[in-house]
Amino acid sequence: MNITQSAISQQLVKLEAERYIIRKQHMNDKRTFSVELGEKGLLYKKECNILMQQVSEKYYASLLPEELTNLLSALQKLTKVIDKL
Repeated sequence: MNITQSAISQQLVKLEAERYIIRKQHMNDKRTFSVELGEKGLLYKKECNILMQQVSEKYYASLLPEELTNLLSALQKLTKVIDKL
């Protein structure tokens, strides 16, 4: 993705300050840490899940199973193209 380590670190600091994530330092290796969702991150995830459920119920319900299969296939191909960029 051509993003520098410094840019990622800056974004993690910002997300941590805003309580979207929690960084936990590894007990044995002080150079590494794990990143988990914080209070706001969990709330955001919950809101996204609710939105996706609403989209599924409203739009996907009107598609036939074959159409859903074709849509999934197209999205997977698009993801592969984007990953190559």
